[in-house]
Amino acid sequence: MKVVKTKFQRDLKEAENEGNEADIRGLWIEEMKKVKPKAKIISTHNTDGILIFNNIHTLLEFKDKKGFKSKIIRCSVIMQALYYLHNIMESGDKIPSTIFVGDGSECFFLRSHVLAGYLNDRPDIDWSLAPSQAAMCNPVVLKHMNENPQLDSFVINVQSDTFRVKDIFPILEEFTKNYGKRIKIDEYNIISAFQYFKDSVVRSIKTTLDVDEKKRVGRLIDVFYNCITDRATTMVNKKGNISTHGEEIQVYPDQHKAFFNLFEQDVYSISDKERLVAIKDQVLEEIYRRMTGSYFTPDLWIDKAHEMIAEQFGNDWKEKYVVWDCASGTNNLTRKYQFKELYNSTLEQGDVDTVNDMGYGGKTFQYDFLNDDGKLHIELMHSLTGKKPLLFLINPPYGTAKSGSLKKGENKKNIAHTKTGDEMKFDKIGACSQQLYAQFLYRILKLKQNYNISNLNICIFSTPLFMSGEGYEKFRDLFYKRFIFKNGIMFQASQFAEVSGEWGISFTLWEGSCN
Repeated sequence: MKVVKTKFQRDLKEAENEGNEADIRGLWIEEMKKVKPKAKIISTHNTDGILIFNNIHTLLEFKDKKGFKSKIIRCSVIMQALYYLHNIMESGDKIPSTIFVGDGSECFFLRSHVLAGYLNDRPDIDWSLAPSQAAMCNPVVLKHMNENPQLDSFVINVQSDTFRVKDIFPILEEFTKNYGKRIKIDEYNIISAFQYFKDSVVRSIKTTLDVDEKKRVGRLIDVFYNCITDRATTMVNKKGNISTHGEEIQVYPDQHKAFFNLFEQDVYSISDKERLVAIKDQVLEEIYRRMTGSYFTPDLWIDKAHEMIAEQFGNDWKEKYVVWDCASGTNNLTRKYQFKELYNSTLEQGDVDTVNDMGYGGKTFQYDFLNDDGKLHIELMHSLTGKKPLLFLINPPYGTAKSGSLKKGENKKNIAHTKTGDEMKFDKIGACSQQLYAQFLYRILKLKQNYNISNLNICIFSTPLFMSGEGYEKFRDLFYKRFIFKNGIMFQASQFAEVSGEWGISFTLWEGSCN
C-alpha cells in the first residue's frame, strides 16, 4: 500500500534532512495555527513558544532529529524545558500545564507537574545556566530523570501515514482537564488513541487469516479494543507479544507501558463499551482513509447530491432508476437511503465484508471497474442487457500518473495503469487518460455505447478540470456528444477533510443523449 504524506510531513522531513531546526519550529507553529486558528503562540523567556488555547498553556520545544524513542535523549530535552519552567515560575507568569516536544520525525508530551520535585527539591541544580546547557552540566539530575518512571513519555511517529497535528490538541486538553490522571478513551479521542497505538506501540501483527490491508487494519482495531477493555487477556509476554482472539501482535514494551500510563485501561462500563463498539466502523473508515488518501464524502454533500438528483431526475429517481455506484468503498453515498434496485461495486473485498457486516441495503460486490475483471453481478448484467434506465452516482478516486497538472508533477507510478487507460490511449483521447476519474467517465461512456442504453445518467463528485482543463479537449469532444450537462455545484476540497482547500470539488449531473 502506498504511504500518503501530507504537505506538512513532507516539508518537515525536508527540513530535517537539511538539519534546519528553525524551519522545523516554523512548520510546527504554522500547522498548529492552521489547525487552531484561535490559538495564540507567544514567544517569551527565550522559549520556542507558549501555545495557549481554551485556557490551556503548553510549553513548546522543537529540535532537529533527535531520536526520542531513547529516554535519555528525551530527558535531555526535558531538562531544557525544566529550566524554561523555572524561569517562567521566577517571573511570576503562569506555568504551562503541559510540555510538547517535536522534531521532524517524532513528538512527545508530558504534564509539567511531574517535574515539580526538580523545580522545588533539587538544590544541586545551578539555575544560572543557559537552558541549552542544562543536560550537559547536570549529569546526576539527568541520570535521575532517566530512571524516573514518571518521565516514561509516549512517543508519536510524526511521519506515520495516519498522523495529523489536529489529534494532538484533544490530548493536551485531557492533560489539563484530568490533571494527574490517565485519559479515558471515548468517542471523541478514540481515533487519535488508536492511531498512536498503531504507529508507536505495534511493531508487527501476525494472523492466521488471509486478509487484505483494510481487513488487517480492522483486525488491529479489534486487538486495540481488547487491550483497552480487557487487561487480563492482553498482557505483554516475555517475548514482547500480545496474543488475543487468534491474533498475535509484537509490540514495543516500553511504548506499550507508556501508552497505558497515558490512557486508561480496563475501567470501562458496559455503556462505555457499547459506545466504543458503535463507532468502530467510523474508526476503520478514518484510519484507512488517512492511510490511502481516499476521500470520503461528508454527509452534508451527500444529502445535497440526493436533493439535486431529485430536482433534476424526479423525486422518484430511487425507484425509477437502477442505481450503480461503481467506486462505492463502504457505500458512503447510498447507505442512508432506500433504493428499489441498488448496486455497489468496489475494488476491495474488505469493503464488501465491512458492508455485509454493517447490513447496508442494496447489492454490494467486488469488481474492478476499470479493468473489467469479469465479476459483474449477474442481476446487474441482466439490467444492463435489458436496457433499464440507469443512473451512476459516484465519487471515484482522483489519482493521476502525475500530481498537479496533466503536463508536469510528481510521478505516481502505475496508479493509472488500467485497461480503460490503455483503451483511452489507443483511442488517442489525450493526456487525461492518466486521470482515474476520467477513466471512470470513459468506461461509463463505453458501457452506454456497448449496451445501447439511451436513458443513462451520471452524477459525479470530481475535480472540475475535465470540463475546462488542458489535456481534456478530445475527451470533452467525445463526452459532450453523448451527455448533456444539467446542473452542478462546486465547493472547497477541504470539505473532504485533510485535503487542501486550494482546489475545488464539483458535483455535476449529466443526462445521456441519444447520440
